[in-house]
Amino acid sequence: MAENNKNAWAPGLLGELSGGFAAAVITVPQAIGYGLIAFAALGPGFTADAALLGVYTTIIAGIVASLAGGTPIQITGPKVPLTFIVAALAALLVADPRLPQDPAQKLAAVLALIAVCVFVAGAFQLLLGALRFGAVVKFVPYAVVSGFMNGVALLLISSQIKPLAGVAGEIGLPELVMNPGHISPAALAIGGLTIAVIYTTRRLSRTVPGPLVALLVGTGTYYALPAGVDAGPAIGAFAFAWPEFALPGFGATAPRIEALTELLPVVVVSGLVLGLIASMESLMASLIADNLGDDQHDSNRELLGQGLGNVACSLFAALPAAGSVPRTLANFNAGGRTRVSGLLCGVIILLVIAEFGPLIGYLPLCVIAAVLVAVGFDLFDSWTTSLIRKLRTHAGHRREVLLELGVASAVAIVTVSVNLVAAVIFGLVITSALTIWQLGKTVVHKRYSGAQVRSRRMRSRDQYALLQREGDRIQILELQGSLFFGSSDRLASEIQMAMAGAGRWCILDLKRISDMDSTGARILLRIHKRLHRAGQRLLVCHADRQSAVGRLLEIMDVTEAIGEAGFFVDIDTALEAAENELLASSDQTLSVEEIVDFSALDLFRALSADEMNTVAGYLVQRSFRAGETIFSEGEQTGDLFVVLKGTVTITRDDQGGGGTRRLLTLGPGGVLGELGFMDGSSRSADCHAVDKASLLGLSADAFREISDRSPEAARKILVNIGREIAQKLRRTTQVLAVFEDA
Repeated sequence: MAENNKNAWAPGLLGELSGGFAAAVITVPQAIGYGLIAFAALGPGFTADAALLGVYTTIIAGIVASLAGGTPIQITGPKVPLTFIVAALAALLVADPRLPQDPAQKLAAVLALIAVCVFVAGAFQLLLGALRFGAVVKFVPYAVVSGFMNGVALLLISSQIKPLAGVAGEIGLPELVMNPGHISPAALAIGGLTIAVIYTTRRLSRTVPGPLVALLVGTGTYYALPAGVDAGPAIGAFAFAWPEFALPGFGATAPRIEALTELLPVVVVSGLVLGLIASMESLMASLIADNLGDDQHDSNRELLGQGLGNVACSLFAALPAAGSVPRTLANFNAGGRTRVSGLLCGVIILLVIAEFGPLIGYLPLCVIAAVLVAVGFDLFDSWTTSLIRKLRTHAGHRREVLLELGVASAVAIVTVSVNLVAAVIFGLVITSALTIWQLGKTVVHKRYSGAQVRSRRMRSRDQYALLQREGDRIQILELQGSLFFGSSDRLASEIQMAMAGAGRWCILDLKRISDMDSTGARILLRIHKRLHRAGQRLLVCHADRQSAVGRLLEIMDVTEAIGEAGFFVDIDTALEAAENELLASSDQTLSVEEIVDFSALDLFRALSADEMNTVAGYLVQRSFRAGETIFSEGEQTGDLFVVLKGTVTITRDDQGGGGTRRLLTLGPGGVLGELGFMDGSSRSADCHAVDKASLLGLSADAFREISDRSPEAARKILVNIGREIAQKLRRTTQVLAVFEDA
């Protein structure tokens, strides 16, 4: 993100210090709890070290990501989903017989492999950031994210039942349910009190951190219990120590990488999943952070910063980290506005742990568990419950709601019943399947026939009547979206159904096609060949050679197969060509001969011979060369014109900057200029001759004289003008109705 130094390192240290402190208050108890969860498989003897590794994560990743990341106010630390992936990997490694059986060597090997896993995650994030995939990582369906978070919430809450109940040792949850005598009522009561304090504090104050108040109240209550009342264990002896290198090949106690190669595949896969989830978590938190301040995050730089933070954590077997929404909100609400607050958060935690580290050992596990249970409840996604309510209130969309709920539920079930790695892989598979399914939906945006919509070429009454009867032989399909291997076959089937009856011409509008692959182009070629064999014709519009779609069609030999005559600039010109061929096949071609009998014109219908003789004296015949302007937009002339010979077209400048747009084309018998003739307004469009044309003109002044000499003739002319306008409006209304219904 291009941020200036003033924004990045602004003064106002008090606000930054306050923000960093508020974030640290929330982060420390969570980091301790996440460390206990992640390394639970290493046994109770590793409890204090596990808590310390959780704290290391907040310090190392928090400082590095704040300095190098792309979201200035982001607070980075351990997260629940990442913690459970590490916990599952640790449990798998502890049970693997290929590791050394000596406890000290096994511990070093497990920590080394976890370090490799976190290193792979960080390296993967660095790769994503370097390749500028920051925006791509966020494109995961929300149903998958929701199901994943709900599953993680269930895992977090279930994992804290034993410590919340004051139960230690190897007792499993089923045994605990069958034999509730192991439960400590005092521990449960303290845990319940701690949770209540968190939510009460949150309701009463936005500035006072609920977890800190709850931690103090819960711990105070724990140590205020009478002697002999068991409320479960505390963390135990805790002393701050500078971290030692744990990555294979670093440090005196770390094992060599050669001894761990057999387990690397599962470790690397877990690391890639970690990197993906950490990236998603961080970028989603960055989006929330954007809504708090004026700065916009840089997704790619954020991935680089988070990747560097995780690589640094991996050196010491610390937990993987990601951006956190609650910690970032606490930072901002307390005054943090720049990356200085994130840096200070890490420094504050370091100083507190170094000075008061032994006090952490006195924290009761039931209190830590209660804080994490509250986090678990917060993790449940309200969007899922909202969907459940919509099953009753949105009966018309039940199918869509059930699909979203099904995806979310399936991901949550896999998360809880298998593990988070499987859930992520399952989620990615569902994401890919949903994407292909969505893209595989019909690409037909609208479908209508030549009987419903006509070209802007004006026709005679007989020709319009024929197009009304035979117009269904022309089928128009407007396409949209991506025409690729997932949607091409469906398009072919829809065209086959559309042309199954009396269809003769098929017009495909590619204006809204955003992308096309070689399969889509080959399908168009196959459609053309199939129609050609059946005596039908394919017409394609909006596929000029300057566009990406047009170039692909040329490369794939589709343009050559269809022929230049089969491509048109827009639907209107393609529809006109199909109409002309339809009329020609029914001997209803456009007249090319000059009209010499004025009384045969629709404008002069029902006039008697005497009335026609009176009117004829006021008519002026004019000739125009091909391309010559008949009138221009804005002119104040009020002449009424009738085309006697040739073709004229009415156009307007395209407001989109693409030249001109045809409004109407008229042949012999066509009337133009009615509105200006009736109300004296200026011309609303340009008119010019397409080829050599002859027009009959009647000025407004001449019409007033006709009205004085023959009022009945003037009345009939006005009726005919009204009928002409009504016919044009009726055709326009018909077209609008088609598009509104489509």
